[in-house]
Amino acid sequence: MRRTLSLLAVVSLGHVLLISAQVQTRRGLPAIQALTYNVFAGVQRVTDSVAGGVRSLWTRYVGLWGVAAENDTLRRRIAELEGQLQQEQAVAGAARALEQALALQHSLAQPTLAARVIAAIRRRARCSSPSTADPLTASFPTWRSSRPPASWAG
Repeated sequence: MRRTLSLLAVVSLGHVLLISAQVQTRRGLPAIQALTYNVFAGVQRVTDSVAGGVRSLWTRYVGLWGVAAENDTLRRRIAELEGQLQQEQAVAGAARALEQALALQHSLAQPTLAARVIAAIRRRARCSSPSTADPLTASFPTWRSSRPPASWAG
């Protein structure tokens, strides 16, 4: 009985397929051809969207490797530029200090006498004997040692 029922189902399905092969759609195509086309087109759309999603994920993942390398390069460049900025700030600070010292020098009513005396001694010593390293310490030995010279003992 089962075999007869299976045979009846197969023959009925074949009969429906043969009838639908003869039936035409509004566009003039056989119904079975239109059905087959629509089924396979749907499968193709689903497959294409899944493949496109996988391709997009893979492209983004591979692109992240390039971004990571670029980020490392940019981090090194930022550190380099920060070092240069600190150097420039130090130079600018020194220039400001020199400008302030120059402004202080111009604001003094009279030039300081001690600086002029020391400068004259150094100039005279350089002109007379180039072998002396520092004329002030050579003239005043007590500046080097903690004991006064014997000639000063009274």
